Amino acid sequence: MKPNQVQRVETNLTVQQEVFERAYSSLLCGLKYVDKKCIESLKSVHSESEVERKREAQNLKKSLLAIVMVIQKLKHNIKNEHFIENHDTEYFRGQLTSIEENVTSFKGLLVEQIQVLKEEEKDLQHSIDSLHQRLNEMSNTTTTQSENSYSTAVRVKAKSRVCTQTNDSVHPDVHEFHQFLQNNGGHNGGWDTKDHLLFTRFLQKYKGLDQMTTALLDFMPDKTPEEIAQHETWYHDYLTLKDAQRRALKEWRDKQASHKKKCDVIEDTSDYAETSAAQNFQAPIQRDPSIKEKIKKWKEKQEKLREEQIRDLQEKKKQEDELWRKKVAYFEQQRKMIDMKHKEQRKMINKEKSTEPDGVHIVTKHIPLKELWEQDKLYMLRRQSRMQRFSAISRERCTSQTKVHAERDPARLLRPTAVWKNRVRRSLSEDGSKKFQGNQMSLYIADVPRLAIPKWREGLV
Repeated sequence: MKPNQVQRVETNLTVQQEVFERAYSSLLCGLKYVDKKCIESLKSVHSESEVERKREAQNLKKSLLAIVMVIQKLKHNIKNEHFIENHDTEYFRGQLTSIEENVTSFKGLLVEQIQVLKEEEKDLQHSIDSLHQRLNEMSNTTTTQSENSYSTAVRVKAKSRVCTQTNDSVHPDVHEFHQFLQNNGGHNGGWDTKDHLLFTRFLQKYKGLDQMTTALLDFMPDKTPEEIAQHETWYHDYLTLKDAQRRALKEWRDKQASHKKKCDVIEDTSDYAETSAAQNFQAPIQRDPSIKEKIKKWKEKQEKLREEQIRDLQEKKKQEDELWRKKVAYFEQQRKMIDMKHKEQRKMINKEKSTEPDGVHIVTKHIPLKELWEQDKLYMLRRQSRMQRFSAISRERCTSQTKVHAERDPARLLRPTAVWKNRVRRSLSEDGSKKFQGNQMSLYIADVPRLAIPKWREGLV
Protein backbone atom coordinates (compact mmCIF):
# COMPACT_ATOMS: atom_id res chain seq x y z
CA MET A 1 0.00 0.00 0.00
CA LYS A 2 1.06 3.57 -0.65
CA PRO A 3 1.84 5.81 2.37
CA ASN A 4 -1.09 8.11 1.53
CA GLN A 5 -3.49 5.16 1.45
CA VAL A 6 -2.13 3.83 4.76
CA GLN A 7 -2.59 7.24 6.38
CA ARG A 8 -6.13 7.49 5.04
CA VAL A 9 -7.02 4.02 6.36
CA GLU A 10 -5.62 4.94 9.79
CA THR A 11 -7.65 8.17 9.90
CA ASN A 12 -10.81 6.31 8.87
CA LEU A 13 -10.28 3.73 11.61
CA THR A 14 -9.70 6.41 14.25
CA VAL A 15 -12.81 8.30 13.15
CA GLN A 16 -14.86 5.09 13.23
CA GLN A 17 -13.61 4.35 16.73
CA GLU A 18 -14.62 7.86 17.85
CA VAL A 19 -18.07 7.32 16.32
CA PHE A 20 -18.51 4.05 18.23
CA GLU A 21 -17.37 5.61 21.51
CA ARG A 22 -19.72 8.55 21.00
CA ALA A 23 -22.64 6.23 20.28
CA TYR A 24 -21.84 4.19 23.39
CA SER A 25 -21.67 7.30 25.59
CA SER A 26 -24.98 8.62 24.19
CA LEU A 27 -26.57 5.22 24.81
CA LEU A 28 -25.45 5.22 28.44
CA CYS A 29 -26.75 8.77 28.89
CA GLY A 30 -30.13 7.66 27.53
CA LEU A 31 -30.40 4.82 30.06
CA LYS A 32 -31.50 7.09 32.93
CA TYR A 33 -34.57 5.11 33.92
CA VAL A 34 -32.86 1.70 33.82
CA ASP A 35 -31.58 -0.03 36.92
CA LYS A 36 -28.19 1.25 38.17
CA LYS A 37 -26.85 -2.29 38.48
CA CYS A 38 -27.47 -2.86 34.77
CA ILE A 39 -25.61 0.34 33.87
CA GLU A 40 -22.68 -0.55 36.15
CA SER A 41 -22.45 -4.03 34.62
CA LEU A 42 -22.38 -2.50 31.12
CA LYS A 43 -19.62 -0.10 32.15
CA SER A 44 -17.57 -2.90 33.70
CA VAL A 45 -17.92 -5.03 30.55
CA HIS A 46 -16.90 -2.06 28.43
CA SER A 47 -13.84 -1.32 30.60
CA GLU A 48 -12.75 -4.99 30.54
CA SER A 49 -13.06 -5.16 26.76
CA GLU A 50 -11.12 -1.89 26.46
CA VAL A 51 -8.26 -3.23 28.63
CA GLU A 52 -8.17 -6.46 26.63
CA ARG A 53 -8.11 -4.53 23.37
CA LYS A 54 -5.19 -2.38 24.53
CA ARG A 55 -3.28 -5.48 25.68
CA GLU A 56 -3.78 -7.18 22.30
CA ALA A 57 -2.66 -4.03 20.50
CA GLN A 58 0.51 -3.87 22.62
CA ASN A 59 1.33 -7.54 21.93
CA LEU A 60 0.85 -7.06 18.20
CA LYS A 61 3.02 -3.95 18.27
CA LYS A 62 5.79 -5.81 20.12
CA SER A 63 5.82 -8.72 17.66
CA LEU A 64 5.81 -6.33 14.71
CA LEU A 65 8.66 -4.29 16.21
CA ALA A 66 10.70 -7.48 16.69
CA ILE A 67 10.32 -8.33 12.99
CA VAL A 68 11.22 -4.76 12.00
CA MET A 69 14.33 -4.79 14.20
CA VAL A 70 15.55 -8.04 12.63
CA ILE A 71 15.05 -6.58 9.14
CA GLN A 72 16.89 -3.37 10.04
CA LYS A 73 19.79 -5.37 11.52
CA LEU A 74 20.07 -7.47 8.38
CA LYS A 75 19.96 -4.34 6.24
CA HIS A 76 22.81 -2.80 8.26
CA ASN A 77 24.89 -5.99 7.98
CA ILE A 78 24.39 -6.11 4.20
CA LYS A 79 25.77 -2.59 3.89
CA ASN A 80 28.92 -3.54 5.87
CA GLU A 81 31.53 -4.98 3.47
CA HIS A 82 33.72 -6.49 6.21
CA PHE A 83 30.70 -8.39 7.60
CA ILE A 84 29.85 -9.73 4.14
CA GLU A 85 33.43 -10.96 3.65
CA ASN A 86 33.37 -12.89 6.94
CA HIS A 87 29.97 -14.50 6.36
CA ASP A 88 28.73 -16.65 3.50
CA THR A 89 25.41 -16.75 1.70
CA GLU A 90 24.02 -19.50 3.93
CA TYR A 91 23.93 -17.11 6.87
CA PHE A 92 21.90 -14.52 4.92
CA ARG A 93 19.64 -17.23 3.55
CA GLY A 94 18.92 -18.45 7.05
CA GLN A 95 18.17 -14.89 8.19
CA LEU A 96 15.74 -14.34 5.32
CA THR A 97 13.96 -17.64 5.95
CA SER A 98 13.61 -16.80 9.65
CA ILE A 99 12.15 -13.39 8.76
CA GLU A 100 9.71 -15.02 6.36
CA GLU A 101 8.62 -17.50 9.02
CA ASN A 102 8.09 -14.69 11.54
CA VAL A 103 6.03 -12.72 9.02
CA THR A 104 3.87 -15.73 8.11
CA SER A 105 3.30 -16.55 11.79
CA PHE A 106 2.34 -12.91 12.45
CA LYS A 107 -0.05 -12.99 9.52
CA GLY A 108 -1.59 -16.22 10.75
CA LEU A 109 -2.06 -14.71 14.20
CA LEU A 110 -3.83 -11.72 12.65
CA VAL A 111 -6.09 -14.00 10.60
CA GLU A 112 -7.02 -16.00 13.70
CA GLN A 113 -7.87 -12.82 15.62
CA ILE A 114 -9.98 -11.56 12.71
CA GLN A 115 -11.90 -14.84 12.62
CA VAL A 116 -12.51 -14.65 16.38
CA LEU A 117 -13.78 -11.08 16.01
CA LYS A 118 -16.09 -12.13 13.16
CA GLU A 119 -17.55 -14.93 15.28
CA GLU A 120 -18.09 -12.51 18.16
CA GLU A 121 -19.76 -10.08 15.77
CA LYS A 122 -22.13 -12.84 14.59
CA ASP A 123 -23.04 -13.71 18.18
CA LEU A 124 -23.69 -10.04 18.99
CA GLN A 125 -25.82 -9.60 15.89
CA HIS A 126 -27.84 -12.70 16.78
CA SER A 127 -28.43 -11.43 20.32
CA ILE A 128 -29.39 -7.96 19.01
CA ASP A 129 -31.87 -9.50 16.56
CA SER A 130 -33.44 -11.55 19.34
CA LEU A 131 -33.75 -8.43 21.52
CA HIS A 132 -35.37 -6.51 18.64
CA GLN A 133 -37.83 -9.34 18.18
CA ARG A 134 -38.69 -9.32 21.87
CA LEU A 135 -39.15 -5.54 21.83
CA ASN A 136 -41.54 -5.80 18.86
CA GLU A 137 -43.54 -8.49 20.63
CA MET A 138 -43.73 -6.38 23.80
CA SER A 139 -44.84 -3.30 21.84
CA ASN A 140 -47.55 -5.29 20.06
CA THR A 141 -48.86 -6.67 23.35
CA THR A 142 -48.92 -3.20 24.94
CA THR A 143 -50.83 -1.70 22.00
CA THR A 144 -53.42 -4.48 22.10
CA GLN A 145 -53.89 -4.04 25.84
CA SER A 146 -54.34 -0.26 25.53
CA GLU A 147 -56.87 -0.68 22.73
CA ASN A 148 -58.82 -3.16 24.80
CA SER A 149 -58.80 -0.92 27.90
CA TYR A 150 -60.27 2.16 26.18
CA SER A 151 -62.99 2.43 23.67
CA THR A 152 -61.60 3.20 20.23
CA ALA A 153 -64.66 5.19 19.15
CA VAL A 154 -64.30 7.77 21.91
CA ARG A 155 -60.57 8.11 21.26
CA VAL A 156 -61.09 8.64 17.52
CA LYS A 157 -63.74 11.30 18.13
CA ALA A 158 -61.56 13.16 20.63
CA LYS A 159 -58.59 12.99 18.29
CA SER A 160 -60.61 14.31 15.34
CA ARG A 161 -62.01 17.12 17.50
CA VAL A 162 -58.51 18.18 18.66
CA CYS A 163 -57.14 18.00 15.11
CA THR A 164 -59.95 20.19 13.75
CA GLN A 165 -59.41 22.75 16.52
CA THR A 166 -55.65 22.88 15.96
CA ASN A 167 -56.02 23.01 12.18
CA ASP A 168 -58.43 25.93 12.47
CA SER A 169 -56.23 27.92 14.88
CA VAL A 170 -52.73 27.07 13.54
CA HIS A 171 -51.33 28.57 10.33
CA PRO A 172 -50.93 25.99 7.52
CA ASP A 173 -47.21 26.79 7.08
CA VAL A 174 -46.55 26.17 10.77
CA HIS A 175 -48.57 22.96 10.70
CA GLU A 176 -46.70 21.78 7.60
CA PHE A 177 -43.30 22.50 9.22
CA HIS A 178 -44.17 20.58 12.39
CA GLN A 179 -45.58 17.69 10.36
CA PHE A 180 -42.34 17.63 8.35
CA LEU A 181 -40.26 17.46 11.55
CA GLN A 182 -42.44 14.70 12.95
CA ASN A 183 -42.14 12.58 9.81
CA ASN A 184 -38.38 13.11 9.18
CA GLY A 185 -36.68 12.73 12.54
CA GLY A 186 -36.80 16.21 14.08
CA HIS A 187 -34.46 19.16 13.54
CA ASN A 188 -31.47 16.89 12.75
CA GLY A 189 -33.16 14.71 10.13
CA GLY A 190 -32.63 11.49 12.09
CA TRP A 191 -28.87 12.11 12.43
CA ASP A 192 -26.84 12.64 15.56
CA THR A 193 -26.47 16.27 16.69
CA LYS A 194 -22.68 16.32 16.23
CA ASP A 195 -22.93 14.69 12.79
CA HIS A 196 -25.58 17.19 11.69
CA LEU A 197 -23.49 20.16 12.89
CA LEU A 198 -20.48 18.76 11.04
CA PHE A 199 -22.65 18.39 7.92
CA THR A 200 -23.81 22.02 8.09
CA ARG A 201 -20.22 23.22 8.57
CA PHE A 202 -19.01 21.30 5.50
CA LEU A 203 -22.05 22.50 3.51
CA GLN A 204 -20.99 26.11 4.14
CA LYS A 205 -17.34 25.35 3.40
CA TYR A 206 -17.75 23.46 0.09
CA LYS A 207 -19.88 24.61 -2.82
CA GLY A 208 -20.48 21.36 -4.74
CA LEU A 209 -22.16 18.24 -3.38
CA ASP A 210 -19.40 15.92 -4.68
CA GLN A 211 -16.62 17.83 -2.92
CA MET A 212 -18.61 17.92 0.31
CA THR A 213 -19.34 14.17 0.25
CA THR A 214 -15.69 13.22 -0.44
CA ALA A 215 -14.52 15.45 2.42
CA LEU A 216 -17.30 14.32 4.78
CA LEU A 217 -16.74 10.59 4.25
CA ASP A 218 -13.29 10.88 5.88
CA PHE A 219 -14.97 12.08 9.10
CA MET A 220 -18.11 9.88 8.83
CA PRO A 221 -17.12 6.40 7.64
CA ASP A 222 -20.47 5.02 8.83
CA LYS A 223 -22.38 7.13 6.28
CA THR A 224 -22.78 6.47 2.54
CA PRO A 225 -22.84 9.04 -0.28
CA GLU A 226 -26.55 8.31 -0.88
CA GLU A 227 -27.39 9.06 2.74
CA ILE A 228 -25.44 12.34 2.57
CA ALA A 229 -27.28 13.34 -0.64
CA GLN A 230 -30.67 12.52 0.95
CA HIS A 231 -29.74 14.56 4.03
CA GLU A 232 -28.76 17.48 1.79
CA THR A 233 -32.19 17.45 0.06
CA TRP A 234 -33.92 17.14 3.46
CA TYR A 235 -31.93 20.10 4.78
CA HIS A 236 -32.95 22.22 1.77
CA ASP A 237 -36.64 21.42 2.37
CA TYR A 238 -36.15 22.05 6.10
CA LEU A 239 -34.77 25.55 5.49
CA THR A 240 -37.59 26.49 3.08
CA LEU A 241 -40.30 25.30 5.47
CA LYS A 242 -38.58 26.99 8.43
CA ASP A 243 -38.48 30.28 6.52
CA ALA A 244 -42.19 29.96 5.71
CA GLN A 245 -42.95 29.30 9.40
CA ARG A 246 -40.91 32.36 10.41
CA ARG A 247 -42.86 34.57 8.00
CA ALA A 248 -46.19 33.15 9.23
CA LEU A 249 -45.23 33.79 12.86
CA LYS A 250 -44.22 37.36 12.01
CA GLU A 251 -47.61 37.98 10.36
CA TRP A 252 -49.39 36.51 13.39
CA ARG A 253 -47.37 38.73 15.77
CA ASP A 254 -48.19 41.83 13.70
CA LYS A 255 -51.89 40.96 13.79
CA GLN A 256 -51.76 40.42 17.54
CA ALA A 257 -50.00 43.76 18.07
CA SER A 258 -52.56 45.66 15.96
CA HIS A 259 -55.41 43.93 17.76
CA LYS A 260 -53.87 44.80 21.13
CA LYS A 261 -53.55 48.48 20.14
CA LYS A 262 -57.23 48.61 19.20
CA CYS A 263 -58.19 47.01 22.51
CA ASP A 264 -56.00 49.49 24.45
CA VAL A 265 -57.67 52.44 22.71
CA ILE A 266 -61.13 51.12 23.56
CA GLU A 267 -60.15 50.49 27.18
CA ASP A 268 -58.66 54.00 27.48
CA THR A 269 -61.87 55.61 26.22
CA SER A 270 -64.01 53.54 28.60
CA ASP A 271 -61.72 54.35 31.54
CA TYR A 272 -61.86 58.08 30.72
CA ALA A 273 -65.64 58.01 30.61
CA GLU A 274 -65.83 56.14 33.92
CA THR A 275 -63.42 58.53 35.66
CA SER A 276 -65.28 61.62 34.41
CA ALA A 277 -68.56 60.22 35.64
CA ALA A 278 -67.02 59.36 39.00
CA GLN A 279 -65.61 62.89 39.34
CA ASN A 280 -69.03 64.31 38.65
CA PHE A 281 -70.79 62.12 41.21
CA GLN A 282 -68.07 61.56 43.85
CA ALA A 283 -66.64 64.04 46.34
CA PRO A 284 -63.08 65.29 45.79
CA ILE A 285 -60.36 63.37 47.67
CA GLN A 286 -58.34 65.50 50.10
CA ARG A 287 -54.57 64.76 50.41
CA ASP A 288 -52.28 65.31 53.37
CA PRO A 289 -50.36 68.66 53.03
CA SER A 290 -47.19 67.13 54.61
CA ILE A 291 -46.88 64.70 51.67
CA LYS A 292 -47.02 67.63 49.23
CA GLU A 293 -44.23 69.42 51.10
CA LYS A 294 -42.03 66.31 51.08
CA ILE A 295 -42.54 65.87 47.35
CA LYS A 296 -41.68 69.53 46.79
CA LYS A 297 -38.46 69.27 48.84
CA TRP A 298 -37.41 66.11 46.98
CA LYS A 299 -37.96 67.81 43.61
CA GLU A 300 -35.89 70.83 44.69
CA LYS A 301 -33.07 68.55 45.89
CA GLN A 302 -33.05 66.65 42.58
CA GLU A 303 -32.96 69.91 40.61
CA LYS A 304 -29.97 71.15 42.67
CA LEU A 305 -28.08 67.90 42.08
CA ARG A 306 -28.79 68.11 38.35
CA GLU A 307 -27.56 71.72 38.22
CA GLU A 308 -24.34 70.78 40.07
CA GLN A 309 -23.68 67.92 37.65
CA ILE A 310 -24.24 70.21 34.65
CA ARG A 311 -21.89 72.83 36.20
CA ASP A 312 -19.15 70.21 36.75
CA LEU A 313 -19.46 68.97 33.19
CA GLN A 314 -19.23 72.50 31.82
CA GLU A 315 -16.08 73.21 33.89
CA LYS A 316 -14.41 70.01 32.67
CA LYS A 317 -15.25 70.88 29.09
CA LYS A 318 -13.78 74.38 29.53
CA GLN A 319 -10.53 72.96 30.95
CA GLU A 320 -10.23 70.50 28.08
CA ASP A 321 -10.84 73.30 25.55
CA GLU A 322 -8.16 75.48 27.19
CA LEU A 323 -5.62 72.61 27.11
CA TRP A 324 -6.41 72.00 23.46
CA ARG A 325 -5.97 75.70 22.59
CA LYS A 326 -2.60 75.78 24.39
CA LYS A 327 -1.39 72.72 22.48
CA VAL A 328 -2.53 74.17 19.17
CA ALA A 329 -0.81 77.51 19.93
CA TYR A 330 2.44 75.76 20.92
CA PHE A 331 2.52 73.69 17.73
CA GLU A 332 1.72 76.77 15.63
CA GLN A 333 4.61 78.65 17.27
CA GLN A 334 7.00 75.77 16.61
CA ARG A 335 5.90 75.59 12.99
CA LYS A 336 6.44 79.35 12.51
CA MET A 337 9.92 79.12 14.04
CA ILE A 338 10.87 76.28 11.70
CA ASP A 339 9.54 78.24 8.71
CA MET A 340 11.57 81.29 9.75
CA LYS A 341 14.75 79.20 10.02
CA HIS A 342 14.17 77.76 6.54
CA LYS A 343 13.62 81.25 5.12
CA GLU A 344 16.82 82.57 6.73
CA GLN A 345 18.82 79.64 5.33
CA ARG A 346 17.44 80.28 1.85
CA LYS A 347 18.34 83.99 2.13
CA MET A 348 21.91 83.16 3.19
CA ILE A 349 22.34 80.77 0.26
CA ASN A 350 21.00 83.34 -2.19
CA LYS A 351 23.36 86.02 -0.79
CA GLU A 352 26.38 83.73 -1.16
CA LYS A 353 25.43 82.95 -4.74
CA SER A 354 24.98 86.64 -5.56
CA THR A 355 28.34 87.65 -3.92
CA GLU A 356 30.35 84.99 -5.78
CA PRO A 357 32.38 86.44 -8.74
CA ASP A 358 31.97 84.96 -12.19
CA GLY A 359 34.32 82.09 -13.03
CA VAL A 360 34.89 81.09 -9.39
CA HIS A 361 33.52 77.70 -8.50
CA ILE A 362 33.16 76.15 -5.11
CA VAL A 363 35.93 73.66 -4.46
CA THR A 364 34.56 70.20 -4.04
CA LYS A 365 36.54 67.34 -2.64
CA HIS A 366 37.58 64.84 -5.31
CA ILE A 367 37.19 61.22 -4.21
CA PRO A 368 39.25 58.70 -6.25
CA LEU A 369 36.58 56.04 -6.61
CA LYS A 370 38.38 54.02 -9.30
CA GLU A 371 41.49 53.67 -7.18
CA LEU A 372 39.45 52.58 -4.20
CA TRP A 373 37.64 50.00 -6.34
CA GLU A 374 40.95 48.59 -7.59
CA GLN A 375 42.25 48.34 -4.02
CA ASP A 376 39.08 46.49 -3.02
CA LYS A 377 39.56 44.03 -5.89
CA LEU A 378 43.17 43.36 -4.89
CA TYR A 379 42.14 42.81 -1.28
CA MET A 380 39.39 40.36 -2.33
CA LEU A 381 41.84 38.43 -4.57
CA ARG A 382 44.36 38.15 -1.74
CA ARG A 383 41.63 36.98 0.62
CA GLN A 384 40.39 34.35 -1.88
CA SER A 385 43.91 32.99 -2.42
CA ARG A 386 44.43 32.81 1.32
CA MET A 387 41.14 30.97 1.83
CA GLN A 388 41.99 28.50 -0.96
CA ARG A 389 45.40 27.86 0.61
CA PHE A 390 43.86 27.18 4.03
CA SER A 391 41.19 24.94 2.52
CA ALA A 392 43.85 22.95 0.61
CA ILE A 393 45.88 22.48 3.82
CA SER A 394 42.83 21.32 5.75
CA ARG A 395 41.89 18.97 2.88
CA GLU A 396 45.41 17.47 2.89
CA ARG A 397 45.16 16.92 6.62
CA CYS A 398 41.82 15.22 6.26
CA THR A 399 43.07 13.00 3.43
CA SER A 400 46.22 12.12 5.36
CA GLN A 401 44.12 11.09 8.35
CA THR A 402 41.79 8.98 6.25
CA LYS A 403 44.66 7.18 4.50
CA VAL A 404 45.84 5.60 7.76
CA HIS A 405 45.02 1.89 7.79
CA ALA A 406 46.03 -0.24 10.75
CA GLU A 407 45.67 -3.98 10.67
CA ARG A 408 43.95 -5.51 13.64
CA ASP A 409 45.35 -8.76 14.98
CA PRO A 410 43.82 -10.13 18.22
CA ALA A 411 46.90 -12.32 18.79
CA ARG A 412 49.02 -9.19 19.38
CA LEU A 413 47.48 -8.74 22.81
CA LEU A 414 49.58 -11.60 24.24
CA ARG A 415 52.79 -10.52 22.51
CA PRO A 416 55.33 -8.16 24.13
CA THR A 417 55.98 -4.79 22.55
CA ALA A 418 59.30 -3.68 21.00
CA VAL A 419 60.03 -1.34 23.93
CA TRP A 420 59.49 -4.18 26.38
CA LYS A 421 61.78 -6.48 24.39
CA ASN A 422 64.61 -3.89 24.45
CA ARG A 423 64.12 -3.38 28.14
CA VAL A 424 64.19 -7.10 28.93
CA ARG A 425 67.20 -7.62 26.67
CA ARG A 426 69.10 -4.84 28.39
CA SER A 427 68.19 -6.10 31.84
CA LEU A 428 69.23 -9.68 30.96
CA SER A 429 72.55 -8.55 29.48
CA GLU A 430 73.35 -6.51 32.57
CA ASP A 431 71.80 -9.08 35.00
CA GLY A 432 69.45 -6.44 36.24
CA SER A 433 72.29 -4.78 38.17
CA LYS A 434 72.67 -1.53 36.30
CA LYS A 435 73.58 1.26 38.67
CA PHE A 436 72.77 4.93 38.32
CA GLN A 437 75.76 7.17 37.54
CA GLY A 438 75.69 10.34 39.59
CA ASN A 439 77.75 12.51 37.21
CA GLN A 440 75.43 11.79 34.26
CA MET A 441 73.07 14.73 33.97
CA SER A 442 70.68 13.55 31.24
CA LEU A 443 69.56 9.97 30.65
CA TYR A 444 67.65 8.26 27.89
CA ILE A 445 64.17 7.20 28.93
CA ALA A 446 65.05 3.53 28.38
CA ASP A 447 68.18 3.82 30.65
CA VAL A 448 66.30 5.26 33.65
CA PRO A 449 66.62 2.81 36.60
CA ARG A 450 63.35 1.07 37.47
CA LEU A 451 62.17 -1.63 39.80
CA ALA A 452 63.05 -5.28 39.29
CA ILE A 453 61.20 -7.56 36.89
CA PRO A 454 58.26 -9.38 38.51
CA LYS A 455 58.44 -13.14 38.80
CA TRP A 456 55.46 -13.77 36.53
CA ARG A 457 57.20 -11.77 33.79
CA GLU A 458 60.58 -13.58 33.97
CA GLY A 459 61.37 -15.79 31.01
CA LEU A 460 58.98 -14.01 28.61
CA VAL A 461 60.59 -12.66 25.44
